[in-house]
Amino acid sequence: MAKTDSRFEDDSLGALCQLVVIEPDALRPLLDWINAPPNLQQLRSVIDNLVELFEVGQHSPLLPEFALDEAQIASWKSILEILQASLPTKLSSELQHLNARKKVRPDGLIGDYPEYASLVASEPGYPENEITVIRYLHFIALGAAAGYRQQIASGEVKQPTGCIDTGMRKIRDLATPNKRPVFPIPDLRAETTLKACQAALEALTNANADKASQEWGDQIRGLFRAYSEKRESQRKRYELELDKIGEIRKIPAQEDPDWASETGTTDQSANPVRVITTFISRPDEASCRELMRLGLSPEECTTQSAVALDDPGAPRLAQNEARLSRLRSRGLLHGIIQAAQALPDSWGTPTAYEIERLVRQLSNEPQPDLKTVPQDEMPALRAILLLRLWTGRALDDLLSLRIVSNPEDYAFRDQNSLIFIEDTATLLIPISSPSRKRGINPIDQALIQSPELSGRPTSTESSILVSLPKAATSILQNYFHNWKLTKKRKTHRRPFEHCTTDFAAGIKAYLAHINGQHATRWTDARLSHIMRQAIFQSTGDQVFVYLLTKQETGHAVVAAHYQCTDVAYLAAIFQRAHAWIISTVRDGTAPHLPSIESLPHPLAPAVGSSLAVSDTFVRELCSHLKLIIRSQQRQSPSLTTWIGIHNALAAYIAHWLGFCSGYRAVRDPLHDPRELDQQTGLLVISDKDDDHYRHSRVVCLPLNFVEQMHAYVEHLLSLATKLTSKPSLQSEIRGLCQRYRNADTRWDGTDQAMPFLFFLSPQLRVRNVSPSTLAEFNPTELPGNIDRHYLRSKLSALGAPGEHIDYFMGHWERGEEPYQQYSMVSPLQIGLTLQPYLEKISKACGWSVQIGLRGC
Repeated sequence: MAKTDSRFEDDSLGALCQLVVIEPDALRPLLDWINAPPNLQQLRSVIDNLVELFEVGQHSPLLPEFALDEAQIASWKSILEILQASLPTKLSSELQHLNARKKVRPDGLIGDYPEYASLVASEPGYPENEITVIRYLHFIALGAAAGYRQQIASGEVKQPTGCIDTGMRKIRDLATPNKRPVFPIPDLRAETTLKACQAALEALTNANADKASQEWGDQIRGLFRAYSEKRESQRKRYELELDKIGEIRKIPAQEDPDWASETGTTDQSANPVRVITTFISRPDEASCRELMRLGLSPEECTTQSAVALDDPGAPRLAQNEARLSRLRSRGLLHGIIQAAQALPDSWGTPTAYEIERLVRQLSNEPQPDLKTVPQDEMPALRAILLLRLWTGRALDDLLSLRIVSNPEDYAFRDQNSLIFIEDTATLLIPISSPSRKRGINPIDQALIQSPELSGRPTSTESSILVSLPKAATSILQNYFHNWKLTKKRKTHRRPFEHCTTDFAAGIKAYLAHINGQHATRWTDARLSHIMRQAIFQSTGDQVFVYLLTKQETGHAVVAAHYQCTDVAYLAAIFQRAHAWIISTVRDGTAPHLPSIESLPHPLAPAVGSSLAVSDTFVRELCSHLKLIIRSQQRQSPSLTTWIGIHNALAAYIAHWLGFCSGYRAVRDPLHDPRELDQQTGLLVISDKDDDHYRHSRVVCLPLNFVEQMHAYVEHLLSLATKLTSKPSLQSEIRGLCQRYRNADTRWDGTDQAMPFLFFLSPQLRVRNVSPSTLAEFNPTELPGNIDRHYLRSKLSALGAPGEHIDYFMGHWERGEEPYQQYSMVSPLQIGLTLQPYLEKISKACGWSVQIGLRGC
């Protein structure tokens, strides 16, 4: 992009009017309307473009919305034509910047004068068949931008949005072929209102899946919408456009109608059917995208707005009397509306009856005769459905399944495909973790996996070996055996890869047959919920759902980044989920199974985060920090020794706090002593939080950590006594101790001058506790958040409830906050549940109360 040496603030209007002999007052309203800079940069090309725009927009039906009329446009057009004819070809040196410069856009023009910048393009490369359409769209955008600026100037809009800048940038992009949307530019000349123009743009963007094109349409529509609705930024609530969808449900008067004949046919005319029409308000496509950008689910804003009941079987008096009709149907309507207010994904949870019908249908012989699926392709479709049911994996993953005779025939280095091993009739399922080995140098990597520190082989990809239920295994074996007899190439091992069956359509037809036969509501999406539901009901942890089925639910991917799990433990969870499904099919109840025991072998392979260090590693780190404290205490009494003891004790407490609370690697953990409840061991944490404290949480700590804080306060009092050379620091430290001993959760109107945990420099300056300052006491260069990786993995391995682990670690999405006003989660209950696990972890790692200066 070329630069220009012209300055926008230089006023060129006077020199221009003298040159072309025109009154400035006649030209100024037009320049204000297009937001022209004072120096009129590249005015010659602006004049040419404006004449074209006024030519197509002079008779627009939208002129009244922009406070314009045809006479005004005609007057401006005539002035521009005079300028076109009067401007000499060669301009003086002080007016050279008025000339058109092809493909030259001065820096800063689009930021300060976006409307004017959209007009400076000389010879814009518009397609021949869309020139008029683009010119008219440009004219409307200029009118909306000018109107919005007038609203800002008059005070109607006090907090303007950035819609003018973003909208006019998208208009200017139309001059560049690779920046234009993939769909045709909408022809808005027939639209009579600005709202109709918005609807036309919205329909185009919603019908197109290209993200850049959607953004193009949304930005221009946002400009129109901001002007027509006088929109402001920083709104405290979100206004959504909702479209109403009518949904008709037919409810028979009786579930087992008396008019059924012996042949199974029914005569519905003998008993009229109630027709219930429900009107559901859902966010439109643009609002859905905005909600998802904010981290909200569009389904949360779906409401049932109205219900209409037509009951021909009601008594005649009730049909004729509106009051009696309302009284009669109130209970039914109330039940419908109440059901509509359930959780947004409740409809997708398969019932025990539906699972039982599906499993039995897949196990029965013969299989149904589907019109859209040839009979010779039914075995392949049946095998896919069974794998979909018992693994929860997506169809694309199942289509890449391979068959091997024995484990030796398969190179385990390729862990991206499902493998069916014929000799053992088992299924090898690949497991992939989102964790990455970032920030770990080779020396530290070898250290944390060394046998001396009880390290174990950990990788981000692995596999589990599982057995499917006997009936499903038998069906799969028969299909694979028959397939091997008919395959053309002996080396071919993927039975579904070159199959001509349209499995997606086949699954849909199969499920439709079951729905028609057994009154179920199966869809392909709900089919994937079976294994997901079974794993979550068995463990309560979304991480295992993600690792085993690759289905992203809620915050599972974020939480899985911190977790490391034994491969055999994952296999046990997979088999437990199968037991849950079988029990549901058998009697409709969930099984009561004992907890999965941890693996006895310390070197068992694991998948997940390599930063989830072992107990031995943490124990050695704890011993290293204790050794630093003791070595400082052995030094001769001096100011340097006292500072060294304090810093070593503060580092020890900060590390212990991280390994027992999962505190994120932030500056000044435990900033205020009032954040800790000394009686219950509950701690308020707000690490890496937003302005609404959506990630604030209450965690429980081991009781001996509270004892450590008592000892730390005694240490601070001794330290303050020795710092006679700096009375101000003495006073602040004693204030911290007083704040801890007289803990009061009420705010006293004063701010705390220094953090509760702090380091001291040799010059007695307070240094914040942060990942960089803590690194000075670490024997390795591992990241500062290894405590979170260790703690989540350890709590999961010990069998702590997955939901409680999420609350403890601060892993949740927006809308899942456990401690907001609408939540019924009890911090005390979480503390009572997790505190035994935390006490066990703390004891295993060797954390104990350390005395500071009081012991010197």
